[in-house]
Amino acid sequence: MSVKSIATPVQPLRIKRRAERRFRSVKSRHVLLALSVSVLLFILFSAVAPGWMASHSPTEMSESILASPSAGHLLGTDQYGRDIYSLLVYGSRQSLLIGVGSVLIGGLLGSVLGLTAGYRGGWLDSLIMRFVDMMMTIPGILFAILISATLGPSLKNMILAVGLSTFPGYARMMRSQVLSIKSAPFIDAASTIGASHFMILRRHIVPNCLPPLIVMATIGTGTAVLISTGLSFLGLGVIREIPDWGYLLSLGRSYISVAWWISLFPGIFISFLVISINLLGDELRNLLEPRSRR
Repeated sequence: MSVKSIATPVQPLRIKRRAERRFRSVKSRHVLLALSVSVLLFILFSAVAPGWMASHSPTEMSESILASPSAGHLLGTDQYGRDIYSLLVYGSRQSLLIGVGSVLIGGLLGSVLGLTAGYRGGWLDSLIMRFVDMMMTIPGILFAILISATLGPSLKNMILAVGLSTFPGYARMMRSQVLSIKSAPFIDAASTIGASHFMILRRHIVPNCLPPLIVMATIGTGTAVLISTGLSFLGLGVIREIPDWGYLLSLGRSYISVAWWISLFPGIFISFLVISINLLGDELRNLLEPRSRR
């Protein structure tokens, strides 16, 4: 029997196994995506209509101080007798506002700088990118701490601090996309027929840069939430009657041995939110950038 006749029956088996692995991978990815969307919808509804989702008023102080999770208080109470679950529900609005608002600031500023540097080139490109490189040498959380400590604790300052700490990544990504698209033949064709710079940017370059920008902004929302919760944990966040997740996490440090739920559940909520956002961003990458699939 020849080698060819022996190897031939193996090929369908390999194809079948490869198809089974791909099916399991797609199935597990869809399950994770469904779970992520469910978590994000729950947090979104909590931020939009906290009164419907919460079981108690966030400012209501009961006699059940440091009570463990029970039927009356699903996630327990804090040192003031406030319901932890209700505090998390009402605190979700601030976390989402900071995450989305800072992404808008960082994404818009970084995209404008990257678009200008990539399209104009020359000395302007060098000047902008040297500034971006300088900003990237400073850790984002450290830069956000500096701005927040300088401007003071408020929601606007928190959004500004987190947004300014994240714009260099958008600038570098946007510049690389513009340089890649600008060298395409259809850009030369548009210039040949007399299209203006504004028309080339509006109809060709910017639309082709949007898919990776959307993916990066989605994943960047999770990063912004982590930075904002870190600032709140350090006491540089928004000081309000209803604490956000980072500050609530910090409040439980002194009671971690007797009331572990005060810090545990805010940490779980933060982790679920960030992981869900990252999984959604990864799925958006597969949809908007098919070439990135493995």
